[in-house]
Amino acid sequence: SSDVCSSDLKRNAVAKIQSNAAKTTATAQVGSLTIASVNGSGGTVIVGPGGILDIFKSLDVEANGTLKGLAGPAAFILNGGTVTNLGIISGQTDGLHFTNGGTLLNDVGGTLTAVTGTGLVVEAGNATITNLGTITGGGGIAVDATSSSGNIALTNAGSINGNVSLGNGTNTVTLITGSNLTGNLNLGTNTGSGLVLDGSGQETLSQAVTGTITDPGTLTKQGSGTWIVDVNLSAPVSTDVIAGTLTL
Repeated sequence: SSDVCSSDLKRNAVAKIQSNAAKTTATAQVGSLTIASVNGSGGTVIVGPGGILDIFKSLDVEANGTLKGLAGPAAFILNGGTVTNLGIISGQTDGLHFTNGGTLLNDVGGTLTAVTGTGLVVEAGNATITNLGTITGGGGIAVDATSSSGNIALTNAGSINGNVSLGNGTNTVTLITGSNLTGNLNLGTNTGSGLVLDGSGQETLSQAVTGTITDPGTLTKQGSGTWIVDVNLSAPVSTDVIAGTLTL
């Protein structure tokens, strides 16, 4: 399919860049990969220069486990696969690529980091992203799904360092009290997209998102907590307060 060809071209381009120093390229293709922690001592997988790691089904990095790409992304997740991270995932360029959608749970204590590029790239398809840990984009972009026309559901209850830019699907971003996104939040261009404010306790919107928020659709307040909207915010389609308090 065109999506598969596009993904192959992108991975080959990454490999070509990585192979400037090492003329050979090695691609490892696995169904599932678990990097485990045993008695507090975690395992490590390193993707070296010229290396490509393709994962077809699932990636599990347990606490104290490490997956590191020395020259490119840590891994490419194919076929809508799943990633659960309680350890460290780091790529020299981008952190992870979802080539055709997928599911990411970056759990408490988990870090997903790109040294020079984007923390998570969604090339195509639907994606569900739940962040309870930390996602960092070294190039200023933490999550980039602008090339995908699929629907993106992002929940942030942790820390995101860098901009979040979504595509033209029907996207939903849920912010939980106590979370923070250091950068801009762009939900894309689809008026069916929406921002959800949730959780207990109290938070100002400027604390949760330090940059600008672009929301072409709806605003929903749910959960028992109080959200204070202290910055300019547009929700041209509708605003629904289901539970808790919304202060303008």
